[in-house]
Amino acid sequence: MDILLGLAALVVLISVPTLLGLIYIEMRQRRMFGPRSIISADHNVANHNQELAGIAMTLQSELDRLRSDVHGAITAVSTDVERVREHLVNAPAVAAAPVAQSALEPRVDTQRAAAVSDLYAALSKLDVTFLAVSRPMLLPGEAFDADTDLPAEAFAWESWNDVGAAAYQFAELFSARRLYLDQTARDHLNIAIGSIRRCLTAQLYPALNDVDGPTSGENDDLVLSVVATLASNIQDARIVLERSAASAA
Repeated sequence: MDILLGLAALVVLISVPTLLGLIYIEMRQRRMFGPRSIISADHNVANHNQELAGIAMTLQSELDRLRSDVHGAITAVSTDVERVREHLVNAPAVAAAPVAQSALEPRVDTQRAAAVSDLYAALSKLDVTFLAVSRPMLLPGEAFDADTDLPAEAFAWESWNDVGAAAYQFAELFSARRLYLDQTARDHLNIAIGSIRRCLTAQLYPALNDVDGPTSGENDDLVLSVVATLASNIQDARIVLERSAASAA
C-alpha cells in the first residue's frame, strides 16, 4: 500500500512540473522568435491569441490526462487497502493465541528432550555398573536374567560402590531436571529412585555385612531378591524415560 501511494505521488510530482515547464518553454519561444513588426501588430495579436488558445487546449488535455492517471492510481491504492481491510476483518480472532503458544512450545519441548536425554545417559551408566557386578558376562544394554546365579564378587559390599555412586549421580541429576518432565514421569522416577536407595542402603548393605569378603551364605536369598528388585527398578526407569523421549519428539 505504501508503495502504491508513493507511485501516485511520484506521478503527480513529475507530471505537473513537466507540464508547466513545457508551457514555459513554449511561451518563451513565442516571445523570442515571434514577429515584431509594428505594422503587422494586429495580425500578430490574432495569431498570438490563436496560439494561446491552442496552448490552453493542450494544457487542458494534459491536465485531464494527469487527472485520469492520478485517479487510476488512487483507485488502485484504495482497492488494495479495502482488500487488506477485508482480510483482517474476516481473519479468525483466535489466530494470535496459537501463534503465541507455538512460540513457547519449541523451547519447552527442547528443554524436556535435553533433560530426558541427560537422565537416560545417567541411567545407562547406572545399568552398566549394576550389570558389571551382577551379570559381568552380559554386554551393556542386555536384559537382566533373574534365573542366573550371581557371581561370588556380588556378595562383597565393596563391589557395589560404583553402583551406589552411579545411583547417586542419577538421583542428583533427576533432582535438577525434574522440572522439565511431565507429572507422570516425575512420579514414576520418584518411586524408582526411592526403591533403588532402599535396596542399596536398607537391604543390600546389611545383608553383605562382611565388607572384607563374601558372606557366609545365610543371606544369599535376600541378596538375590534385592538384586532382582534393583534390576526391575532400573528397567522401569528406562521405560519411563523412553516414553518421555517419544512424547517430546
